[in-house]
Amino acid sequence: MLNVKQKRLTIFIYTCVVILTIGVLVANTGFFSIWPWLCLAFLVLPPVLYLYFAQIPYVAWRETFSVGVHEIDYDHKRLIELINRVVSASSYDLGVEYTHEIFDKLVDYTKYHFAREEVLMEQYKFPGMKKHIHQHRLFIGKIDEICNNLDRSMNIAHHEVFIFLKSWLVKHICVHDKVLGVHINQVRSNDNSLGTIVLEDREAIPKKKVSKKRASKKLDPEPIM
Repeated sequence: MLNVKQKRLTIFIYTCVVILTIGVLVANTGFFSIWPWLCLAFLVLPPVLYLYFAQIPYVAWRETFSVGVHEIDYDHKRLIELINRVVSASSYDLGVEYTHEIFDKLVDYTKYHFAREEVLMEQYKFPGMKKHIHQHRLFIGKIDEICNNLDRSMNIAHHEVFIFLKSWLVKHICVHDKVLGVHINQVRSNDNSLGTIVLEDREAIPKKKVSKKRASKKLDPEPIM
């Protein structure tokens, strides 16, 4: 994948070739001839189509990703936002230091989210807790490996980030977290007095018989800067 300077140089050279080719054709066939403009269309169409179909592959939040639990859905939206920022940092060649900074935020928030999910699983006695936590540990291990590869190749890291994070996150949400969401909502519907656990300062703080209005004010962690 080309960096920003290489992309600009490529565009400049291609533009010069197009202008020179059209100029030669106009000089030989005349300005009102169909051939210069037909040639222009053939020269411009391929890059235009490439730019259209080769857009940066951001991950978009969909309502089908919702697991029905506000705390988990909120975290998933923040994770998708960070994944997209990582893709942008690498695609636009914003530098190793900045890419590392975004990666650190992604890893930190992922661990925070997993801790919050695991507290919820324990609180609501989720039967698939052991398997779910194992998936979390595998993800952390893989993302740490990708972070270590950043110094060697920005392009490889970008490719691995998009392929792995998108496929893993979407699959994890649609398969594992959906099951967890169904279980939590079932327990909550059967026991409305069960409080919602909120993680503050990366630690789990149990809440007992907290009103929905009061709890909703503390569910969302600090916004990502």
